[in-house]
Parts: sequence; structure tokens; C-alpha cells
Amino acid sequence: MAQGWSDIPAEGLLAIQQGVLRYAYRGVTMQKNPLDLALYLRLLWELKPGTVIEIGSNAGGAALWFADQTATFGRAAEVHSVDVVPVRGLAHPKVHFHQGDGRDLGAVFTPAWLATMPRPWLVIEDADHRPETTEAVLEFFAPHLRPGEWIVVEDGIVELFQREHVARHGEPWFDYGGGPAAAIPPFLARHPGRFEIARDYCDFFGRNATWNADGWLRCVA
Repeated sequence: MAQGWSDIPAEGLLAIQQGVLRYAYRGVTMQKNPLDLALYLRLLWELKPGTVIEIGSNAGGAALWFADQTATFGRAAEVHSVDVVPVRGLAHPKVHFHQGDGRDLGAVFTPAWLATMPRPWLVIEDADHRPETTEAVLEFFAPHLRPGEWIVVEDGIVELFQREHVARHGEPWFDYGGGPAAAIPPFLARHPGRFEIARDYCDFFGRNATWNADGWLRCVA
């Protein structure tokens, strides 16, 4: 794994990932690691979002978790989760599952609809881990986010897992085309002064001790 990217050695990251893949919340798959769950709890308490928008639903466990945790902190957020294959058969009064593609969010969220969503917002980009999708999600939300709101690009670590797999086995694990983290530097360059990498989150447990490599983004202007 890239030397210096994270203070957690490759063996530790890979071992934690095995647990991530088996993790569930309320019996529903939720593939998040304990470090990022702790960081999200900190962010939910500090931000107290009125709306959480998740791109990439998987089985729906994370959407349930965000709804429950915000309620615990005194303000139950509306959670809207989007996936090309929407979650069915999972009910929660504050969770809404939508069918849609991260590369075409305008077909899911109209300006009129967005205008009704309670502030502040927390947006989570956790779709197909392709930089093209991440770029589309970032650019869609950039004009709508206000100072103090957040967009988190998840799983930048996949490209590092890829490199480690190639080093160990001599063949690719899965080609994500550079992973979601590859979309972050050009996005920041296109929006100078509007967003910042929140190092107080990325490095809270040590340098990039998070699966969201340089992906905790705070809107500042």
C-alpha cells in the first residue's frame, strides 16, 4: 500500500476490511468500518443535519443507521438514499429510497425538490467507486451546498487495496479506474475556495486513518 498514505499499515487495513464486509446494523448489511462510524458520529453531533443524502444504498443499512443516530442526537434527519437498484422491503419513517444513477442526479432531485429539503445537508457519495461517478455527484451538489455543509467521498481506499492486491498476487483485484479519490483534486481545483479537505476528520485517528481518503469535504464559502 502506498507508503505514507495512512498511518495504519496495509496489514491492519486489510484485516479491518474483512470485518467491514461482514458488518450489519439491525440485521441489515452496512459495510462501514469502526473508525468512519466514529467520525460520522462526531460529524452528526456537530452538524445536526436536517437532511442526509446518500448516493449508493447497498442493502440500506447505512441509511437506517444515519436516521437512527440523528434521532438519538435530538434532530431526526430526513434520509434520502439513491441507487440504480433501489432498496425494497425496508421501512423507516425517516428513510426514503430512490431509484437513480449518480451520474444523472438531475433526474432524481429537481431544483424545486432540493429547495424543500431541511438544512443543513450532509451528502455522502458511496456509489460505484468510479471517478466519473464521483465527479458527477460532486458537481451536481456543488452549487447547492452552503457554507458549513458537507459532502463525504467514501472508499477512496479501494485504489490502495487494488495496489496491494496486485503487489501480493500479481493481478488486479477490481479496476475502479483510479477510484473515487481521483475525482477530488480536480474538483477542488475547479471550485477554489469553496471546499476544503477537513484534515481534522481525515487525520483524527492518524494520517488518513479512514476509508474516505482525503474525502471528508467541508463547504466553506
